[in-house]
Amino acid sequence: MKMSLEEAARELRYEKLEICARENGYDYIATAHNLYDNTETTFLNLIKGAGLNGMSGIPVKRSNIIRPVLCLTKPEIIFYLQREGLEWVEDSSNQDVSFERNYLRNNIIGGIRKDLNPALDEAVFNMNSILRGHLLFIEDYLEKQVNTLWKAEDNKIYLSSELFNYDKLISGELLRRIFNKNSLNYNINTYKKLISLAGKQTGKIAEIGRGLAARRDRGYVIIEKKELSLKDILKIFLGKSARSGDYEIGIDKGSPEKQYSEPDCVSEYIDAGNSEPFYILRIWEPGDKFIPLGMRGFKKVSDFLTDAKISGSRRKNQLVLLNRNIIVWIVGLRIDERFKVKESTKETHRLWIKHI
Repeated sequence: MKMSLEEAARELRYEKLEICARENGYDYIATAHNLYDNTETTFLNLIKGAGLNGMSGIPVKRSNIIRPVLCLTKPEIIFYLQREGLEWVEDSSNQDVSFERNYLRNNIIGGIRKDLNPALDEAVFNMNSILRGHLLFIEDYLEKQVNTLWKAEDNKIYLSSELFNYDKLISGELLRRIFNKNSLNYNINTYKKLISLAGKQTGKIAEIGRGLAARRDRGYVIIEKKELSLKDILKIFLGKSARSGDYEIGIDKGSPEKQYSEPDCVSEYIDAGNSEPFYILRIWEPGDKFIPLGMRGFKKVSDFLTDAKISGSRRKNQLVLLNRNIIVWIVGLRIDERFKVKESTKETHRLWIKHI
């Protein structure tokens, strides 16, 4: 799972608790996190360079997880248990300093608490509370601002040029929120490209991610799905798909006998007995040839498109799908005769394209 032992154990604990809560009809899961746990978590986040969220400590409530003793120190809890004659379990791994949390607890935080500030945990908890207050204010401010700085029309996102006048930390956070609202990937490189584009003249274009392009227009930076260009070659593995403009193209295992009723979806079935496990998607090139289904000889793709009365704008962006360097499908129009399904066919692939 590419996790540390501590992380994996934590995930498993919460997973099992969620299952137990569902099976027994419980609304909440109460954990025994205390003030010492909060201090350790804050220190861990500090040395890992966390932002304000990480430095605000352990929340008292997260979804259906509640922490009723988070405000109490471990000695206070033990005192209560002893007074009431209650037993408790001490995890034997707590003394193993090979775990980073235990190292901090036993070698760092304990010394600070003893030699520098006996009220360390209360001080950290107060700091967490102050930061959470700041975060609530920032959250409210950013949400009010972000909704005035973008709009979506015709499958495009319009970013107001005002967005790029803020301090880079604020504009970066605003952009992250806009991308999240539109289920788009966002990272520091996206930010850098958009910032550089905002200062350029109208008409400038930049690729900002897989399948996305941004261009400068009057008063806006416009984000839209990038059309496949002549230099773009996409590899599509069986069971996967790729996007070009407003369309998604994919390859599945499938049988002509199985009926698919997806709206705006065109499917073709081919004999996949001698196919490689991946296909190549690109725009057709001058000199491309294939054998159209139902014919015996080769035909230039250009001639086929002319005969099919494909308009000029659509023609220049016509996609072809290849396997073993052979054109299998003029996408959405015609498969190659050599790949048609026959009585002897043992394996078929379903090729499809749909509007998104």
